[in-house]
Amino acid sequence: KMLIEEGNKLGLINNETETLIYRYGSNALEILKLTEQLKTEESDLPVLLRAQIHYCIEQEMSMTSEDFFIRRTGMSYFDVKEMKKWEEEVTMYMKKIFLRE
Repeated sequence: KMLIEEGNKLGLINNETETLIYRYGSNALEILKLTEQLKTEESDLPVLLRAQIHYCIEQEMSMTSEDFFIRRTGMSYFDVKEMKKWEEEVTMYMKKIFLRE
């Protein structure tokens, strides 16, 4: 319930937060914190997706967009339409992150 409330404060709808909880467990709170931090960043990617990318790179050692879509989010299996919609942008965003570091 606490995580749902935190997600609502950030403007997320319940099922977005529930998906985070299902996918990341109690670590969903870390993604919600990243969402708050990244909401002012300019990007075509939704802030929640950017937060998940940052989390997966920093905490789960994702190195490629394929790793992110297959092993971290499962989008390539369960949400192919959404994955295809963001595939190129996620790849470019991850490249940008790695070039900064």
